[in-house]
Amino acid sequence: MRSFYLFLVFASLAGCGEAVEPDPACLGEADDAVGWMPAFDASGLGAFFSVWGACHDDVWTVGGQPEVNGGVETGVAVHFDGATWAPWPHLPPSPVLHWVHGAGGEVFFAGEHGHLARVKGGDVEQFDMGLEMPLWGLFAVATDDVWAVGGDPSNPADGGALIHWDGAQWTITETEAVLFKVWGTSSDNLWAVGVGGVILHYDGGAWLPQVSGTTEDLVSLWGRSESDVVAIGGRGQGLGVRWDGSAWSPFELLTPGMSGTWMDSEGVVTAGGSRGTLARIDGAEVVIEDAGTMDLLHGIFGFDGGPRYAVGGSLTRQPPWEGVVLVDP
Repeated sequence: MRSFYLFLVFASLAGCGEAVEPDPACLGEADDAVGWMPAFDASGLGAFFSVWGACHDDVWTVGGQPEVNGGVETGVAVHFDGATWAPWPHLPPSPVLHWVHGAGGEVFFAGEHGHLARVKGGDVEQFDMGLEMPLWGLFAVATDDVWAVGGDPSNPADGGALIHWDGAQWTITETEAVLFKVWGTSSDNLWAVGVGGVILHYDGGAWLPQVSGTTEDLVSLWGRSESDVVAIGGRGQGLGVRWDGSAWSPFELLTPGMSGTWMDSEGVVTAGGSRGTLARIDGAEVVIEDAGTMDLLHGIFGFDGGPRYAVGGSLTRQPPWEGVVLVDP
């Protein structure tokens, strides 16, 4: 795993269609006067890669600490119950966790060494996929329809993988490209992005390549409908591509490389990346927000009306890592 983080050091989104409807019970009201602030004291837990929640009182962020000085690699999951953030006590020993997503009351984790886990109630089921590659992204359409993606970007010739959960077992499909993230609106409408500007689209039968308009790495994606999806990335300089229902259109971001993104139901994008960069993208307008950190912000998530979350840490420096978890109420 350490080879990829050295790679990071040196290397270092309006339409119509089927909408992803927000849960009315999870709509908030943003406090524009507050701005970004630490959600909790994340010191001593490692770095954080992903944040996601089913509702305001059920939010997860995951990450961990790699092996340092002969120590043991550790994964961490921290849960917010609406009042308190606390490390989740039921997490079994695991490698660093890269992504979290869920559906139907179940939560799924993906991480290093092909690690996958499912949380159902208070029980955790871990799966041995026989893979050494890191799994960087995961998206749950339903409890019996979950996709995970991965690969080692420091060895792109080895390719990557798409892994599907049908409610009973995981099925692995090898891919030519290393993949970073997956997102979709339904079981027959998903996208995956990865190294070299790769975008794949799933129509319910097959994953087919799309023309992205860039050869830069696309690290993350999110959307609000079948015809409005954004993917962001870039290593030296940030960039994005946006899907309007018929084609992907590239756009530049005058920022460092970008790693995480989330889109609200109005099509407004929040993206995070290197050197604590946070960008709010509303149509052609890009506003840089003050994150109060210089650490890499790797994962972004939010609820319509707030709050928004950004997580990351000292990922472009040698471990041990220090994490950051920010909230914009």
